[in-house]
Amino acid sequence: MHFTVPSKAILSVKPLQTSDIPFLQQTDCLYSFDPRPLLDTCIGKHRYIVSFENSLCRSLSDKPIAVNQYALRHTEPERNRLWILPMDGDPRPSLYQRMLQQSCPTGIQSLWVAVPSRDAERWADAHSLRINYRFDDYLRYNDKIAQKEALGDLSPTWERIDPKTYAFDSREACYFKRAHGAGGYATFHASDLDGAQWPSRKHPATWYKETAVEGTPVSVQLLRDAMGRYCLFGYSEMKIIQKKQYAGALLKPVTGLPGWMIDKIRIVLKQLDGLLCGYHGFFGLDLMVENADFWVLEANVRVTMATFAALELNERQLDALEFYRYP
Repeated sequence: MHFTVPSKAILSVKPLQTSDIPFLQQTDCLYSFDPRPLLDTCIGKHRYIVSFENSLCRSLSDKPIAVNQYALRHTEPERNRLWILPMDGDPRPSLYQRMLQQSCPTGIQSLWVAVPSRDAERWADAHSLRINYRFDDYLRYNDKIAQKEALGDLSPTWERIDPKTYAFDSREACYFKRAHGAGGYATFHASDLDGAQWPSRKHPATWYKETAVEGTPVSVQLLRDAMGRYCLFGYSEMKIIQKKQYAGALLKPVTGLPGWMIDKIRIVLKQLDGLLCGYHGFFGLDLMVENADFWVLEANVRVTMATFAALELNERQLDALEFYRYP
């Protein structure tokens, strides 16, 4: 693949820390991080959710944070002002479903969600609170097919499919993915024939087929500010198991990224910018890197598992940070 560096840079590269980000410094904002609303295909796999909540608790200081009671396992519960919601019985209902039964804590003017949720919106609207990210906006920004169309040949070849009629062949070198994604829980390699046919029976949605490409799976973490400027602040080599499940990452400083990668990320962002117009917040780009080049697999326009880990690496000025949280 050949590409040309655009004349106007829209990207800066900086090892951001939490203290550099104004929307993480509000004292009258209730912060939260629960990915359950996106994991509708993650049946029964909720035991690692606490890792998301605790990554937020470790990154913020002296802030109001809504957490499930399991977040009490966090090693420094006194670091923030935790609003603890009980988890009696079924652990699958989201933090926001539990909040619907509760009044707003005193002094709160807004709700910050790392991952959007209809229930979070209902609770915020019921208490006349501002909210940073609405679910309809999430659907628009995370339309993977729209991303593919914008990226053109920067992405592996793909085509829409109907899993109810598609002639699945386990010998194909491809993946089947859902248009709005949900990580590995909505991704199926062709060799997993039972899994690939499962979506049509359990979770009707728009699906597409993506050609499998070789290389090192990488995620880069970015922040888009209110002026539409981008900052690249995190890099991680992802651990993928069973050909699709995100299982952790090895994070490295962005200051060590080669120039060719930064130049090409600029082009990717230029291609995606029209889709991201109006968005202000974190997002990640999933890449497959091979021989000083890469393919763009998708953009996850939300907080990802690596977001706060990257901020931690930057704050501690580490040479590397490794985590492995699943299974």
